[in-house]
Amino acid sequence: MPNRADLSSTGPAIAAPVADKSGASSGPQAPALGPVEFFRWMWRQLTSMRTALILLFLLAVAAVPGSLIPQERVAPSEVFAFKERNPSLTPVFEWLGMFDLYSSVWFSAIYVLLMLSLVGCIIPRLGVYLRGVRARPPRAPSNLTRLSAYNSWNSDTQVDALAERAREILRGQRRRVEVYDLSDGAVVISAEKGFSREAGNLVFHVSLLVVLVGVAITGLFGFKGAAAVIRGDGFSNTLTQYDEFTPGARYDTADLVPFSFAVDDFEVVWEDSGPGAGTPVDFDATLTVTPELGAAPYTYQLGVNEPLKVGGAAVYLVGHGYAPMVTVRDGDGNVAHDGPVVFLPQDGSFLSYGVIKAPSASPTQLAFEGYFFPTAALDGERGQPYSAFPDALNPVLSLVAFSGDLGLDSGVPQSI
Repeated sequence: MPNRADLSSTGPAIAAPVADKSGASSGPQAPALGPVEFFRWMWRQLTSMRTALILLFLLAVAAVPGSLIPQERVAPSEVFAFKERNPSLTPVFEWLGMFDLYSSVWFSAIYVLLMLSLVGCIIPRLGVYLRGVRARPPRAPSNLTRLSAYNSWNSDTQVDALAERAREILRGQRRRVEVYDLSDGAVVISAEKGFSREAGNLVFHVSLLVVLVGVAITGLFGFKGAAAVIRGDGFSNTLTQYDEFTPGARYDTADLVPFSFAVDDFEVVWEDSGPGAGTPVDFDATLTVTPELGAAPYTYQLGVNEPLKVGGAAVYLVGHGYAPMVTVRDGDGNVAHDGPVVFLPQDGSFLSYGVIKAPSASPTQLAFEGYFFPTAALDGERGQPYSAFPDALNPVLSLVAFSGDLGLDSGVPQSI
């Protein structure tokens, strides 16, 4: 038997640090990371697939409050109502940017990190994929018996005929085939597949990156605006015509395309029976469009998925509602207001809220606040009115009247 010395000399030599009595290590220490090494380590962590999936999940979770909490850019009136109903939550939500979620600092940080992670993840993988596509399938190993799927057989067919038959079979399986003619007259056929799977993976990631970049470019160099246009009226693409206007950080309002249109007609088709009763099946508007000053107008049918595109600008039909015709006479019998007034839908039955102002009324200014019921009905138990159907089958306008100074000359902006 070997002695203790023989046993220790036959094993590999392992250098380990030795600790003294104080616990400090006296062996070799790993060097501290410098700025360049630390940056490389951070970049590897950021561009890993795990980090990209975590950021994508965080982006999806962070976007959820935007669909639950009203946003300034989409529904400023609903934001105002939310703040009135929740005075204690309003300061917290404003500090977190919940009312303009998609422009908040923390949401933008997740967005930018996800884009960097995708770029750092896609570019190296794309290079590896392209090199793999251009490379020839490798030759078979010289010792085939080591392969688990190895098999052999004898045939009287010529080698060239066997090689051609094997190549046809492999190509029929959608494999990439390479034939190697050896110096001793032998023929080696190599085949491989699976590149389409990785290509689909890369196409998905590139498409996601393109979407993110497109949204970012639109947010920087584009704009969003909303305007309620009544049937019979028109719209000119100028800043004063918008009810709300949100330009991108790099957008100049002088670049607005000088087009205009008039709403000639508007039609809504409602589902009148079944579980989907009251749902708008389709709604579209007939427009007369003037693409620029002095140009010949043309007719366009504006639909939900058929936006009007003029000179790089796009007009979408995103909603509809009612604008009752209202005539107001003052105490002297004169007409103080005559025309349509936009009422804002509050629910799926198109119960709509609105305000009517008559500043020219005499001897004092008048105002009215109330609801429009497209199909008015009464609750049998409580006796309260409600709208039974969104179509104007039994329209009723319920208003509360006010008299006095409307404060329109105070300089303080007011809601419609």
